[in-house]
Amino acid sequence: SDGRMWLDMIDMLKRAHKDIRNPKLICPANLKAAHDEAMRLCYRYEERQRKIRERRRLLEDKKAVKEYEIARKCFAGMVLSDGKIVIKVLPTVKAVEQEGEAMHHCVFGAGYYKKLSSLLLTAKVNNERVETIEVDLKRYQLIQSRGICNQNSKYHDEIVRLVNENMNVIRKFNKAV
Repeated sequence: SDGRMWLDMIDMLKRAHKDIRNPKLICPANLKAAHDEAMRLCYRYEERQRKIRERRRLLEDKKAVKEYEIARKCFAGMVLSDGKIVIKVLPTVKAVEQEGEAMHHCVFGAGYYKKLSSLLLTAKVNNERVETIEVDLKRYQLIQSRGICNQNSKYHDEIVRLVNENMNVIRKFNKAV
């Protein structure tokens, strides 16, 4: 009597990889109960698939985390400062994640830590984050500098100048591998 509910049930059974040729599944005595069961099966199947994808992603990320942290060890101790602005490397993926959360931008979510040719830095004034910086380690060029919510901070021009003036320092630390 309810064709739409039946079609939804069939769709969910397909998504749960159930045999839709089985008469017990497709011709239920109680459509509502069968629909609810199909929904439960579908959600359970999709949750299992999500966990499998998450495990795979975590394994890939563990490798990326290790590679990032090894690649950034040569920058330990590097500080760029003009007395007011202090710029340091984000040495761990956890630090990149915290930077992204604090600055409300995608430095972590977009996986910038997976780009080993990019150096990720944080600029602080009075120990407060003001911008996140990306430097291309192949061309030694500033790619971007972003403040909260990807907006330029009031220190943006000074930060860009400070990074550009100290590109030789970045180069020197990078060669000290």
